Amino acid sequence: MNANTVPTTPISLPVFKRAILGHALADAIVETVAYADIFDYPLTAPEIHRYLIDRSVSRETVQAALEHDPTLAQRLGRTDDYFTLAGRESI
Repeated sequence: MNANTVPTTPISLPVFKRAILGHALADAIVETVAYADIFDYPLTAPEIHRYLIDRSVSRETVQAALEHDPTLAQRLGRTDDYFTLAGRESI
């Protein structure tokens, strides 16, 4: 670590918890989509919520993550209402 990587102001616990939970949710969403990808099966947002691996969150939380999380935008592809792994939109 150097001075450029250490924040100059302390990070509040709620902000830190949201960041960690958001990262864990994004990973769970990608794992869920990856499992469906084994079967060449794209998922809708409600299906991602229903089959979400290792997380219990609201449908709205999953929808918000799919719409606003920049890491999910890089890791997932979207065609109409269906989500796939990036590069697998043809399924």
